[in-house]
This record gives sequence, structure tokens and C-alpha cells, in this order.
Amino acid sequence: MANAIENFVTAQNISLFKTLLKTETHPDKRRILLQLLENEFVKLPEAVKRVEMASTAIFR
Repeated sequence: MANAIENFVTAQNISLFKTLLKTETHPDKRRILLQLLENEFVKLPEAVKRVEMASTAIFR
């Protein structure tokens, strides 16, 4: 059960950070959001991580 909750929270955090990155223009805030996004990616299973990394490449 805890694993499902952790996966859900991780997915929600990734979604939120991606949404915020679409409109954030301040370089320091973008850097922080990207770091937070990376921190969430390491929590994902490898197969899911590859898909998420590919879909997030546009923010770099």
C-alpha cells in the first residue's frame, strides 16, 4: 500500500513541477524546479523514468 501512495505522490509532484516550469521564467526558480523534478525522477522505476525523462527534455 505504501508503495502505491509513494508512486502517486511522486507522479503528482512531477506533474506539478512540469506545469510550473511551463510558465516560470526566473532562472533561479527554474533551476530549483528542475532540481526538484530530478529528485522525484530518482524515485521512479527505471522504465517509467525513461519515459518521463524523454517527455521532460523540453524544459532543459
